[in-house]
Amino acid sequence: MPSLSKNQSFDGFTVSRPLEQSNGRRETYRVKDNDGTKYFLKLFDPNVGNDDVELALARKGGASSPCVANARKTGVVSSLGSRAAYIAYDFIVGESLRSHMDRERFESKDDVFPLVCNILDGLTALQRLDVPLLHTSLTPDNVMLDKSQYLVNACVIGLSGLQTASSQGARRQARGLSAAYCPTESFLTGNTDIRSCIFSVGVILYEMLLGTLPFDCRFLNSSSDPESNLDKLMAARHRGILLPEYMAIPIDLQTQAIIEKALAEDPSQRFLSPQEFKDALQGKVHLAKPKAKKKKVSQKIKKGNGFADVAGMDELKEMLTSDVINLLQQPQKAKELGLTIPNGILFYGPPGCGKTFFAEKFAEELGCTYKYVSCSDVASPYIHGGQDKIAALFDEARKNAPTLLFLDEVDAMLKNRSKQDNASMSGEVNEFLTQINNCGQDRVLVVGATNRPLELDEAVLRAGRLELKFYIPQPDYDTRVKLFEINLRDRGHDSDIDCRRLASLTDNYVSADIKLIVDTAARTVFRQGLDAISMQALEEAIQNVAPSLTPSQIKEHEAIRDKFTGRNNNNNIRRIGF
Repeated sequence: MPSLSKNQSFDGFTVSRPLEQSNGRRETYRVKDNDGTKYFLKLFDPNVGNDDVELALARKGGASSPCVANARKTGVVSSLGSRAAYIAYDFIVGESLRSHMDRERFESKDDVFPLVCNILDGLTALQRLDVPLLHTSLTPDNVMLDKSQYLVNACVIGLSGLQTASSQGARRQARGLSAAYCPTESFLTGNTDIRSCIFSVGVILYEMLLGTLPFDCRFLNSSSDPESNLDKLMAARHRGILLPEYMAIPIDLQTQAIIEKALAEDPSQRFLSPQEFKDALQGKVHLAKPKAKKKKVSQKIKKGNGFADVAGMDELKEMLTSDVINLLQQPQKAKELGLTIPNGILFYGPPGCGKTFFAEKFAEELGCTYKYVSCSDVASPYIHGGQDKIAALFDEARKNAPTLLFLDEVDAMLKNRSKQDNASMSGEVNEFLTQINNCGQDRVLVVGATNRPLELDEAVLRAGRLELKFYIPQPDYDTRVKLFEINLRDRGHDSDIDCRRLASLTDNYVSADIKLIVDTAARTVFRQGLDAISMQALEEAIQNVAPSLTPSQIKEHEAIRDKFTGRNNNNNIRRIGF
């Protein structure tokens, strides 16, 4: 494909300057015609990629909407024996929505809602074409803010992401930040319709209002396996929409209901059309839930194999069996001796070493009610709203006792109050401390997990709260052997698998890495049409899966452990060897 140089002339245009090159098959330029009128020119190889829908739309004159990039001319450029198609769009005086948000935040809903309505008008225009189209790549990078007039207008660009509404797209990969704007069905089946576009607009609306994404997507910028990223993304969405503590723009009940509807995991629960979404933003449709209705905390009895699925951690399993399980199973004897279960336990150590997994298996061993709690579960945009959620959480736990409340990334919920000046956050820490006090008497056990124990408030670490502390390191050799055995146990695999050799090849790999190795080998076998996981497939997977922790990171966490142990020098801090 030919590239154009500055001041080069062709087909009535002169190149002002190159803008961007994408994978060597799509380039963009600022150009002007003989009258000096500016255009945005897209140059691409028509035989590569998915530009045929965009080119067909441009040849028909575009979508005829101020909210969709307007094509003025199409043609072909030839140079040195190669050819490329081009589309000349009206030049938009402004910047992308992403650039604007990177530079400054929006000040109010009155600034945000009209722009989102513009985006929805753009989707409606694409839907009303003779052949209805979907924009499957809606992100802030593909929205331009036209600032040529007094009132800013949002215009949908990036039309290489168009597909016909009747076609079935390919499954997306969960890689790169753009995956955060795609609905789950785009990853699982590739099937999309207008409700998939509405999900993307919902993410954009949330980000414009709050300056962050509605789900935890930090891992998407990494080079992790797309399937692993997809598992994390689905888990984050299942945990629910995040509501940050600090919000420049307050979120009222109507706005919160609009966001929840647009971002519903089930497409049938979303807005059915861009116009319905727009009507809600303009107040023509009221979605706010009555304040009298309170959402109950979902709880369930955890069933499974319990400690049988846990490799190593024998000391921890023995202690919990003695101090928790036996007390709950022999309540009369415990009562006679005046014993209750501990109020709380803290697991800390490097990420991926099984803290969350162990908590789940502990609940299975107990056969008790289990509730996973993330920071978003107790966050609220309203004053004292977080404290109300925390109180409701513990009330429900007591009603369903015995209950294990697992607080994941507990350092985000119980931050050191001396390092913050936000009264609302301090109030939430105070509420947690009050609720944890003597919760063991009500047969409620709080288990917290963190990679950063030094960030915790000192008060939560005192006796009577998270009173037992356990450092959980990366698994040792014997534990890695058991981890491979456990992960292979319910899968078809060859009889000559040498788990001891696999363990010797995975020094410093954490339990999550070993699961990923087995998963990767299983996918390889599936793609090759084989019947069982082989030793060769596992060894190849080890070559392709790097350990999550480097030696320097391990030393860093051990240093944190030593500092934490020194800061809280008591007999309740233990290191659990695998």
